[in-house]
Amino acid sequence: MFVNEERVLEYDQNTPRDMLRTTIRIREGLNNILLKIVGDQTARLHFKLGDDVDLASDEFNNNLWELIGGYAEFEERSRALTDDSEDVRRLVTLRYRDSDAHSVSVIGTFNGWSPDHSLMRKAEGGAWEITLSLRPGKHAYRFLVNNREQVLDPNSHHEEPDGYGGKNSVIFVSR
Repeated sequence: MFVNEERVLEYDQNTPRDMLRTTIRIREGLNNILLKIVGDQTARLHFKLGDDVDLASDEFNNNLWELIGGYAEFEERSRALTDDSEDVRRLVTLRYRDSDAHSVSVIGTFNGWSPDHSLMRKAEGGAWEITLSLRPGKHAYRFLVNNREQVLDPNSHHEEPDGYGGKNSVIFVSR
């Protein structure tokens, strides 16, 4: 595997296939990624682009055609991320207070409802907070407290049905 013309991962036949893993930090903007797949029909590719805060692409598991087919969508998302116009993204800070919480995440439409992608940090004064980079538009979300209890944002003035008999908090990000 090469990233920006630099070899970052190399196949070694003495290393078990499931141990050939690496995490690569890519630079801001466009990056060149070259994958050379070695193996037979049992060879698998797990490829994820993005980070814990800003997922740039879906995960493509074991389906190279999905990766190739999804490239146009990924390229469009990447282009939007590097767009110089002011309205591409806005910084939004969310805060939640719970003195009994040991961990708090924000889950929502902007991170695939994943508790691993938007972990909040305890700030001075005891409030949990996170600053997200969000695209303009409507975003539904909830707080996940101690990895088990989903809580609406008490600071949000907007809610909507979640489609399962509950509600989501909603934030509107302006252009």
